[in-house]
Amino acid sequence: MNNILLKVENSYLKQSFSKGKMIGVPSLSTSPLENKTCQALSKIESNICNSCFSIRSLKFYGDNFKEFLKNNGDILSKPLTNDQIKAIKVHSIYFRFESHGDLLNYDHLDNLVKIAKNNKGTKFALWTKKINLAEFYFSCIKKPKNLQLVYSSVKYNKSLDINKYKHPDKIFTVYDKKYIKNNSTKINCGSRSCFDCALCYNKNKIKYINEIKK
Repeated sequence: MNNILLKVENSYLKQSFSKGKMIGVPSLSTSPLENKTCQALSKIESNICNSCFSIRSLKFYGDNFKEFLKNNGDILSKPLTNDQIKAIKVHSIYFRFESHGDLLNYDHLDNLVKIAKNNKGTKFALWTKKINLAEFYFSCIKKPKNLQLVYSSVKYNKSLDINKYKHPDKIFTVYDKKYIKNNSTKINCGSRSCFDCALCYNKNKIKYINEIKK
């Protein structure tokens, strides 16, 4: 399957096809190395971002992949035209927004929402820690029915309260083994493939997604 979604001047917007639990779920991501929020959160030891898998793994990827993610960010952080949005065709049942970085600005989120609206046959999910941005945006723009908005907790073992926000569909939190044992925390993420599970991509009664720290 072609990973190029759109050509913009001399650059390309590309999707990723991951291995492991993400097999069957393509993603459109930007780089945490180019995201000021990701970089700031990663410097705080108590934050989950301090041990960010993506930041660590990108050190071992070649320059081509780093440039790939940077180009995606450069393209998505500026308004795309209606014709450009219509040209972006996704051919999968499920699709993830941001498996590496996070939202860069309002235009980035707006472009993702328009991509989801233009691909109604696909179920999308967006993970973000840019909660203020998402809350503001979706107070102005109606969220597509085929997009699940997932707010990610910044701290280990400390879930966000979904009732404090207006727009998320789910809250994602990572717990360590000691906390899980002492608090009988139910883990509902990580035992199956994302495609087979699809808990994050479908509308359902599950509002809290809990993963064990790897």
